[in-house]
Amino acid sequence: MKEILVDCDGVLADFTAYTLKCIGAKLAIEDITRYEVRTFLSPEEDAKALALWKDADWWESMPPIEGAQAGMSRLEGECCIPIILTAPWVSCKGWEWARRAWLKKHFGITHNEVLIGSRKFQVEAAMLIEDSHDKLHAWASRWAHRGGVPILFDAPYNRAHEDAVTHSVINGFARMNGWGDIDRFLEDGT
Repeated sequence: MKEILVDCDGVLADFTAYTLKCIGAKLAIEDITRYEVRTFLSPEEDAKALALWKDADWWESMPPIEGAQAGMSRLEGECCIPIILTAPWVSCKGWEWARRAWLKKHFGITHNEVLIGSRKFQVEAAMLIEDSHDKLHAWASRWAHRGGVPILFDAPYNRAHEDAVTHSVINGFARMNGWGDIDRFLEDGT
C-alpha cells in the first residue's frame, strides 16, 4: 500500500473561495492569480480575513472542495494510504483541534492520518498532492529522484507556473485538474 500525502487548504478545504465569501470580497477565485490571497485584498478586506483566520470556528466551518470526498474515497479504494500533510495556522489558538475535527467530519480521517508541519519537504511518500508550487518544488527536489510523484492541484493562483505547451505539466509536475482527475494518476501506476 502506497502512502499518498495530501495537502488540506486548497486541495481538500476550499480556503481561498471561502475566505473571499466570508469577507464579502468583490473578487472571485479566478481573480487570485498568485498564491498569497492577501496581496489582492483591500486593507479592509485584509483586516477581515486576518480576523477570520484567528477564529477556530471559521476553520471548522470551511466547506470541502468539490469532489474531494469522493476523490479521497477513491484513493482509499485503490489500496492507498492517504495522509493529510497540513501546515499549522499559528495565529489561531484552536486551529489544530478545529482542523482535526473538520477532517474527521468531512473525511472520517483520524488523528493518526494527519501530520501537521510546515516542512513538508521532509516527508517521504509515493505522491504529494499540493496546491503550492513552491512547497511542491521543495518536496520534489528531495523525493522525485526516489520515485515520489509531485502533483500540483489546479487553482487559478498556481497557473502562472503553467507550461503553455502541455497545460498538464508544470515545471515537471503533473497538474491535477480537480478531484475528478484522480483516476488518471491511479491508472498511471501511482
